[in-house]
Parts: sequence; C-alpha cells; structure tokens
Amino acid sequence: HIRHFNSAFWMGDYTKANKCSEAILALPRVLKIQLVFHTFYTGLIAFEMHRDGGGKEQLAKGKDVLDKMKIWSKCSTSNFDNKLLLLEAECHASMCDIKAAKVAFEA
Repeated sequence: HIRHFNSAFWMGDYTKANKCSEAILALPRVLKIQLVFHTFYTGLIAFEMHRDGGGKEQLAKGKDVLDKMKIWSKCSTSNFDNKLLLLEAECHASMCDIKAAKVAFEA
C-alpha cells in the first residue's frame, strides 16, 4: 500500500493517494518512520484536495496533520521544522491567505 501511496502522490493522483492512505491506516501495524512520512504527505494531499474542491473535511484533515506536526516539531526540530513550514504554507494557501502562504513558502 505504501508503494502505491508514494507512486500516486508523486504522479499527482491525489484521489488515489488518499484512498491508499486510508488503506494504510487500516493496517494493524505500520513502521514508525513510514508513519511519519505518510502523515506528512497525507497533510499535503488534504490541502491540495481542499483547493481542488474537496470540501471542508479535507481542510480539517490537513489541519489535524498540521497540529500533529507542530507537536512533533517541538520534540525534534531538526527532523520536523521543514515539514511544519511547508504544511503551514499549504494551509495558508488553502485558506486563500496568499501573503501568509508566500512568507511561509519562502521561510
């Protein structure tokens, strides 16, 4: 599932990536490092799908990931700050706050 998730994400097929994401989360056990990357990419997908008309639930999903990344970033700045900045920029872009998105993208 993870291979299909990664492939769909990088090919820009966010609908398929989202379905793969749900299948991954249904698995009884996922390696922790895979979970970190899966969580990050799930947030990016959610914000993109929201901008493509995916509705408020996709925005909420993206914000949940953003909140999780804020917690993880406090625990390990060197591992998570770059991911946090990108998710913040995507969140701002999803809420049409172009100035804040630009600042975050350029940080």
